[in-house]
Amino acid sequence: MRLGAFLIIFRHTEPLKKITKYRAKSHCFFGDDFPIDDKIKMSSDLDQYNDNHMESDDMDMPSNMQNNSHNQAEKRAHHNALERKRRDHIKGSFNDLRDVIPVLKGEKASRAHILKSATDYIQSLKSKTQQHQKLIDDLKRQNAILELQTRLLDRVKETSLYAQSHEKKTVKNEPEIQTTRNLLN
Repeated sequence: MRLGAFLIIFRHTEPLKKITKYRAKSHCFFGDDFPIDDKIKMSSDLDQYNDNHMESDDMDMPSNMQNNSHNQAEKRAHHNALERKRRDHIKGSFNDLRDVIPVLKGEKASRAHILKSATDYIQSLKSKTQQHQKLIDDLKRQNAILELQTRLLDRVKETSLYAQSHEKKTVKNEPEIQTTRNLLN
């Protein structure tokens, strides 16, 4: 904790010393009670200590700590490269999506606009697909009806041919039948 922060903390506790009449002699000074010369001396000593401490830390840093900081820098660089690659992939995907949508082909558009246009395009494709599916189902029904009619016509033809051939036989046999009837009468 820096000296200034230390003084600020104790300055807020000043009303306590005024309330207490009988207190033991304290080694802590509050706010303005601290001698000015000592404040300056302590402040400069603290700054000098911090400066010396930081310099000695840099010089005395073990090689494994230097390697650790180097490894952290490498990890950070690797992470940044992966993140850049991820962002480029996303950007490329949005550009590909933009080029697939007929309304946006070749235009500059925001990602939000690309997504909105893509959803609109997908919905229009779904409705067209449903319309085409209905048309396919109607055509299948009509095809089934036509196949049924064709089979019925084939049966009718077969029965009419049978009937015609049967008529010819009956016409040929009719004189014989009449002659046999005449004989029987």
